[in-house]
Amino acid sequence: MEITYQKELLSSFVESFNPPFTGSVYQWCNQNVDLPQAYRYTGRFDVSLSPYLVQPFDDLLDPRVKMVNLIGATQIGKSLLAELYIPFIICNDAGPVLRLHQSDEMAHTFMETRLLPLLRNTPPVAKMLAGNRNAAKKDIIIFPHMAVKVSSAKESMLHGQSIRFLLLDEAHIFLDAGTIDKALARTTAFAGRRKIVISSQPNRAGSELEKYFNVGMIYEWEWLCPKCKQYQPYRWNWQRLDGTFAGVNWTTILNPDGEQTNIGLSAKTAWLECFHCCHKVTDTQENRRLLNDTSKYLCIKNDGDPSVHSYTVPQFVNPNISFADMAIQYMNAKRTMYNLGLDEDMVTFVNQVLGRFYKAAPTADHSKIMRGDYLPENVKQDKEWVNILTADVQRKGSLKFYIVRSWNRSGRESRRLDFGVVRTWEEIEALRVKWNVQLPCVGLDCGDGEMQSEVFQACVLHNQILKLPNGQFEYLCWAALKGDQKISYDHPDKVKRYYSPIRYGDPMFPADHRLKKLPAKFWLWSNFSIKTIFANLRDNKVPGVKWVVNGVDKEYEAQLWSEGLKTIVKKNGETTLRWVKTGEDNHWYDAENMNLVMAIQAGIFTPTAVNEEELKKLVDSEKPEERK
Repeated sequence: MEITYQKELLSSFVESFNPPFTGSVYQWCNQNVDLPQAYRYTGRFDVSLSPYLVQPFDDLLDPRVKMVNLIGATQIGKSLLAELYIPFIICNDAGPVLRLHQSDEMAHTFMETRLLPLLRNTPPVAKMLAGNRNAAKKDIIIFPHMAVKVSSAKESMLHGQSIRFLLLDEAHIFLDAGTIDKALARTTAFAGRRKIVISSQPNRAGSELEKYFNVGMIYEWEWLCPKCKQYQPYRWNWQRLDGTFAGVNWTTILNPDGEQTNIGLSAKTAWLECFHCCHKVTDTQENRRLLNDTSKYLCIKNDGDPSVHSYTVPQFVNPNISFADMAIQYMNAKRTMYNLGLDEDMVTFVNQVLGRFYKAAPTADHSKIMRGDYLPENVKQDKEWVNILTADVQRKGSLKFYIVRSWNRSGRESRRLDFGVVRTWEEIEALRVKWNVQLPCVGLDCGDGEMQSEVFQACVLHNQILKLPNGQFEYLCWAALKGDQKISYDHPDKVKRYYSPIRYGDPMFPADHRLKKLPAKFWLWSNFSIKTIFANLRDNKVPGVKWVVNGVDKEYEAQLWSEGLKTIVKKNGETTLRWVKTGEDNHWYDAENMNLVMAIQAGIFTPTAVNEEELKKLVDSEKPEERK
């Protein structure tokens, strides 16, 4: 009898025992995961449809690799890498998971429409969910052995509990500088066992995302020429020594006027041409599929951190997207760039089609544009003074606290012309006209997240196209400004400045809006550096520079002293100096600081070189009467 029970118990144990899975993540998903309706392809995941995902998937189980960056074009399924990793972690390698998105709305949408359906379509995970009806909430899924948190990249998430698995989705739209740095800091407690996955399209060169892309080994997805059997990168145009071009070419067909290119007809002739043997790959789905099936990764940078693997993948890997479609997008972007001097469509093409970081070509000097150096002679402008209008925008009551200042082009004097409070953008425009402020010399605070889209829309709605002396055009609009905690910013010309290189904000217009494609011009500025310089300007402590208020107003004066320089203790125990609010309101104070930012951008006021220690010595944050 005892032997019979032993055999039954042994048989029951053997039937219920699942040995550790020893295959790859994509093999496990093929055996266990049915993709739900939210995905482009439904049914069991098959990595053979996306061979460029195989190597990044293999890195997920390689203990030598701590970070995997899949930075590629749109519509290639790059988000699958991190999304399919989540059910694998839950079943095979438990640990706290954090997935970050740009906003809470996007995070909640991902949770409801993709992650929960995916987990419910994974039987081993579905059993765990079924056992606890309260396991899944709008931002977290709690299992008996671990939790999966899904959130926006907000400050509270960047300073929480330790995370072993950090998944960043579309990190190119994290506007706040340092977001990736702060997120990575949450994984340090799991050093040696952590895994970071960034799946995103690229953005502009010099971004925080590009910094992490470049820090490790870089692998490029390259195609095999069917004729000469040589691998080469997917480049849009690649000039040979004889002056001809490889890449995507087409026959140019002109409109009946004989001047402009007929984009639609020209694009239909597009082909992909080999750099080495000039073989032409015609635009058929069969050829596009063959290219993807025969391509492979080649390491193009092997001197980086070996624990960080970065992958770059173009839209060519999607056989459903024709060369003609890509050529149409390129030619339209090129036309916009020539006619308006606006490169945003070209940025989109390089990022979303080529899967590359966009490096801007030299453009018109922005400081000259702000000073009015390119304006036609018949436009009224002062030869000695430049007027700047800045406004602190408040959510409550739609109040806009504005300052108008006139800065002498010599940089030796600044006069306050006007200040006050208005409610509408039309009133801001009326003030601009009244004080003869040029369009790019209007700056609006966009630091309030809930007001950001409205500010971006106001900037874009007030635009103009300026013709430059070289015959090209420049897109101008009001400027969006946001204070930031950095001391200074690196610029492409290798100079550190107190404001960031230009960024572009999406005004979130409806799809059918006439200005849908126009971005807002957007800059970050250093709270610490600018406010420290301003404190010395306010006290007339900057040698050779006179800063004038022109009139006394108690409320305005109180706001000029509404922030003080205080020592802040960070969570890690380190101390730092920051400007913090000490009074009731600081709206005109912020507007004055932004006015200073724009004067520096215009090259009118020139601060000394960035020197944090020197800045700390110069400032005095108390009112004169309080120092007695």
